[in-house]
Amino acid sequence: MKSAYFTSDDPFKFGLMQGNRFKNEIQKTVKFSFQLQDLINFNQTNDGKYIYESFYNTHDELYPNYIQELKGMAKGSNVDFSELFLLNLMPEYQLGGFMKNNNNNTIISHCTDLFFKNETSYIFGHNEDGNKLVREFGYLIEAKLSYQSGNLNDNNNDDYYSFSSFTYPAQLIANAYSWKSNGLVLTMNSVFPTDIHIGGIGQYFIVRDVLNSNSINDALKRCNVSNSASGLSLNIGMVNERRIINVEIAPGDHNLDYKEMLINNTNKDNQNNTSVYNDHFNNYRRIKTPFIVDKSSEHREKTVLMNPPHSASDVISLLGNSTSDYPIYRNGASPDNASTISTAIFDFILNRVDVYTSNPTFNDPLFSQSIISSL
Repeated sequence: MKSAYFTSDDPFKFGLMQGNRFKNEIQKTVKFSFQLQDLINFNQTNDGKYIYESFYNTHDELYPNYIQELKGMAKGSNVDFSELFLLNLMPEYQLGGFMKNNNNNTIISHCTDLFFKNETSYIFGHNEDGNKLVREFGYLIEAKLSYQSGNLNDNNNDDYYSFSSFTYPAQLIANAYSWKSNGLVLTMNSVFPTDIHIGGIGQYFIVRDVLNSNSINDALKRCNVSNSASGLSLNIGMVNERRIINVEIAPGDHNLDYKEMLINNTNKDNQNNTSVYNDHFNNYRRIKTPFIVDKSSEHREKTVLMNPPHSASDVISLLGNSTSDYPIYRNGASPDNASTISTAIFDFILNRVDVYTSNPTFNDPLFSQSIISSL
């Protein structure tokens, strides 16, 4: 896994550094994305120009610093800004049906999250699923930033933070899995609502903003946006609080629901030891909104239901499960269309993250590090 460390006091410079360092990966992503080529062509039509301007005006007003990050990335990688902006709204364009070759088979369902606790463990596990090319092109960004988010409604006075974030080339940070120096852990599950709001806020911008949170309550405020363009599912934990929530966001104004993930679902093993587990995949569970049902998620959910974890090692084994046509540890083989790129295991008791780039059932982590460096 490629990685880079940045410090910056300016969003454009932060984007510029990403673009300079990962120019090759960003340019190849743009070149090989046939979906982006569809969008570039659509963007030349009157409808395409109107939709692009509607989205751009919204994000430039509400999240100007993230627009600056993309503009810096575009300059550093020598890629047109409009192409990067379109890539960062790809879910909205796909789900809105604005692409020539758009169909449900081109939409890849990312990811699997499992949560577990007992008397000795508190575990948050995540499989990052995506196009198999991400295994080659994806990278880890570690950064210390000394500028505020730029969110128009951001009242957070903490203007200094550091984080680590697995990143897709040409995209804003945070829409995979991340951890932050204040103990925040953040992962994303894609979901597929069909009521897309043109000119609304894109999901990648929402999760980028959530990375700036200093608490779970702060994260919830950042999730509670007016006019979400599409939808997403976020799993948000705080190590110090030993607390994890799942937030489902649907299109529209302030359309979200959250749930504490390790309160119910009590589970007993053969020795009558009590544990609690939960999970989330790529289908909405609580919000009532029309969405495309993901078959892989149904199968992955059934696998966990039939084999509930009783220990931290069971969580790792489940995330490495590859025994069906729709496995949890995915290989991109038909009928599935996604590959597991990497796995992150967050241990809240040990204050440690283990990152795997091969099946965690059979392999050691690529690296381990503290989540909160001061503990």
